[in-house]
Amino acid sequence: MAIDVYAIIENTYPAEKLVEIPAQIDTWQEVKRLMEQVAPEDRPIDFRTKPPKPSSWLGPKASMRPDILKAMWQAYQNNGYSDLDLRGFDLEVSTFFGGLKFFEKVIVITRNPEHKYANLCAPDTARSLILVNRLIARQFGQKRILYYPDGFPPAKIEDFVWAGDSFSTIEQKAVERFGPPPKGIEAGRRNMFFIDHIDDEIGELPHCDLGEGYWQYNPQTTTYERIP
Repeated sequence: MAIDVYAIIENTYPAEKLVEIPAQIDTWQEVKRLMEQVAPEDRPIDFRTKPPKPSSWLGPKASMRPDILKAMWQAYQNNGYSDLDLRGFDLEVSTFFGGLKFFEKVIVITRNPEHKYANLCAPDTARSLILVNRLIARQFGQKRILYYPDGFPPAKIEDFVWAGDSFSTIEQKAVERFGPPPKGIEAGRRNMFFIDHIDDEIGELPHCDLGEGYWQYNPQTTTYERIP
């Protein structure tokens, strides 16, 4: 099942600071070194022999202005309406580890090539994905990361993100809808929604199956349902 994984952190940066973020990201040498150190043996990373492309805003215009960024935030909360022409602009910055999508109150981290949720269930990629995301969160001064998929019922969390909700509101709505997530990454990743406190021990991460022990498919309703 091809399901992607997303990681949310709180955003405290104003639009005026975010427009310059691509150049700042490219100075994150500590993140690059960590990616090289924790990369799976069969997929080594060496940024010295294969330098990454400079980080940049996505979209045909590949640039950003504070007024455009603010207008995009408002447009997504107003059914797409804006007084400004937003064609050719995108909320996402493409960078050496994947992408960062900047909303007014949260940042969504996507990883490439580790963008599939199954990477959290594979021992050789789960730990490296978690470690690198933790360091990315630290660059923004954040200590909590909310993980969710684009499949299974917790995919509903995506709606809260695009509605412009804050990190705490997204967490609250997710808990109300899906129940409190289990503590720890090992169980949390199988729940398909969890909060990673980046100072906690990661613990053992053996192989697991998506939704194992928490979600089951109901062929009659053709949906996944929470296991009581």
